[in-house]
Amino acid sequence: MKKGLYYIALGIFIILALGAGALYHYRKPIYLQYQKTILNSEFVCPENQTSDEYNAYLYRFIKFYGHNYPSMKLSDFLTIRYNQLIQHKCTKTLMNIANDNIGNATTSAGTAGTTMGEFGQSSSNVPQ
Repeated sequence: MKKGLYYIALGIFIILALGAGALYHYRKPIYLQYQKTILNSEFVCPENQTSDEYNAYLYRFIKFYGHNYPSMKLSDFLTIRYNQLIQHKCTKTLMNIANDNIGNATTSAGTAGTTMGEFGQSSSNVPQ
């Protein structure tokens, strides 16, 4: 009977050790996903914010992606931001973007090769 309990205890220990190892290995991706979820839950359409609220959120959003994904292309970041506007149904902002881009097919052509790390290094890009 004692030998059976020994093997059960050993099996539980091995499972816990493997689980702890997996959590340690995946802690950063899990934490990053958690941070993205928090940022997304705090999102309010720009048309429903004051300019200070908008700037504060945008600053945190840019800082998060610039710090955690420095090799991400700026065009990919802009796609994430655009999809966020669509997900939250920010129709007024989306209409403003569409109206501003009429006849302008190269809106982000100048920044297509820029990475978030390069973008974040310029103090003129993000309000302090």
